[in-house]
Amino acid sequence: MLSKQQGAAQSWRQALASYRDIRLLFIFFMGCASGFPWVLIGSNMSGWLNDAGLSRAAIGYFGSVFVVYALNFLWAPLLDRVKLPLLGNRLGQRRSWILLMQSMMLLATLAIAFTNPAQSLLFTSLLAMAIAIASATQDVAIDAYRIELIGDDTVRVAPAAAMGVIGWWTGYSLPGYFAFANADQFGWPAVYLGMAVLIGLLMVFTLCSREPQSQREQLQRDAVARYQSRLGQARTAPYLVWLSVTVLEPFAEFFRRNGWQLAILIISFVFLFKVGEAFLGRMSIQFYKEIGFSNQQIAE
Repeated sequence: MLSKQQGAAQSWRQALASYRDIRLLFIFFMGCASGFPWVLIGSNMSGWLNDAGLSRAAIGYFGSVFVVYALNFLWAPLLDRVKLPLLGNRLGQRRSWILLMQSMMLLATLAIAFTNPAQSLLFTSLLAMAIAIASATQDVAIDAYRIELIGDDTVRVAPAAAMGVIGWWTGYSLPGYFAFANADQFGWPAVYLGMAVLIGLLMVFTLCSREPQSQREQLQRDAVARYQSRLGQARTAPYLVWLSVTVLEPFAEFFRRNGWQLAILIISFVFLFKVGEAFLGRMSIQFYKEIGFSNQQIAE
């Protein structure tokens, strides 16, 4: 009995000790960066559109920008293959893409702060779409960052997943609280200026974080060699090899690993889940407003 208690105590100590890994802190803040844009184009935007007097239908259609999150797998392979000039050499493959997307979100957020959705709904929706595209692309880079940072360390896989989820909800809930708590007093444009400052802080963290090591480039060279042997030395072969390794090979590997039936089920589930969330999840703020809740009450 005593040995079982000692074993349980030791396992608890080992579990807690695993959270002292500095890599989990990086993953936590990357999770915050992943969840934060949903405040910008989700709850905050729904609240602002409602306060601006837009109809329920307009607010619902505005949520269509979230469909981008269900489609980001289409350009995800490019983030493995395309190396950004200047940033790629200085920051590495993952952090360079993350920083670029955060820069785009910063500019779009600043632009939203100086717009009036009631008078320029189309322009506001285009800015929201830009944030959604940048955020969905950032999510791809952050997922790759987390996977490569942990690597084959199976002991840290579960804590890393937990810290990523905790970070996402922290990045979504805390800024959302402060936004609604201050919207009535300072106005939504000032709130979005404050959100831009938070994006700046996330960019600073991205610069300070560690770039993970991986075998990505070696695997790509091996794939290039395989496709070159198949396509031969034709004039168009280099372009076909690049396209095959960059776009086709990731999807082919996904279907080989899971099989056609399971792979299609996974893609269909993710797509349908995201589409439903895009339209229905955005209406909760509208519902709270219609039954009489103030911005301060929604924050609480």
